[in-house]
Amino acid sequence: MKKIILFTFLISIIMFTSCEKSDGLWDDCIKLSAKSVDFNANGGDFTVTSKGTFWLLGTSKPYQAAPLFDVPVENRTTTPYQITGEWYTINRPQEKILTIHIDPNTTGKKRIIYVNLEMGDYFDNITVNQAEK
Repeated sequence: MKKIILFTFLISIIMFTSCEKSDGLWDDCIKLSAKSVDFNANGGDFTVTSKGTFWLLGTSKPYQAAPLFDVPVENRTTTPYQITGEWYTINRPQEKILTIHIDPNTTGKKRIIYVNLEMGDYFDNITVNQAEK
């Protein structure tokens, strides 16, 4: 009987201590100054700052089936770094600075791009919207 009680007690301790730890304990370690940027049809420039330094950078479009980060990992943490799309340019001139340049929108449709950032087990993004003309 003592063995059963001791076994039950040990299993209980293991269960309770293992429940205290979970995956994905990373908190916001990037700390962006803005999570959404809206541009009018004329486009323009916007600067976003971060408190974290060692984050990976990429872009994606809404409903895009491609990988979240569209450039090789060895290139996404360096500075200066630039991603150029059809109508946007994302620059990382320094570790804590990100600049977004948007060309004028002559398509007649709203445009959206997501600037994706990853630091360890924490993922964040900046939604960039541009109004139609």
